[in-house]
Amino acid sequence: MSTNANEVSQLSKLKTPNNQGYISGRIISQRKIKTQQGNLFLTVLRLPSPSEYDHPATVELRSSESLGLAGDDWQGHVRLHGMSNVYDTKSTDTETGEVSTSTIRSARNEFTVL
Repeated sequence: MSTNANEVSQLSKLKTPNNQGYISGRIISQRKIKTQQGNLFLTVLRLPSPSEYDHPATVELRSSESLGLAGDDWQGHVRLHGMSNVYDTKSTDTETGEVSTSTIRSARNEFTVL
């Protein structure tokens, strides 16, 4: 039994190392910034919707080279990394005037093209 090209492509996407992934989408915009390490391209990529009723995801990719122009389709492997965001927020009860503090925990995700 032979394996067609689409099945091989699907398998290679599934066998990625930890903290890496395979994504594809359409380039929305791109900007270049100069850093001490050289040029850094920040490309906004819109991913396909899982269904006709879902909103498409949008991510920003970091790369050392241009990934294309707005409107181009792009696909490739990325390294997933990020950091946690923790901050306190205060709210005041309108009836009692009591002030309470809540700790908000979220994460900032980053994707670097391999």
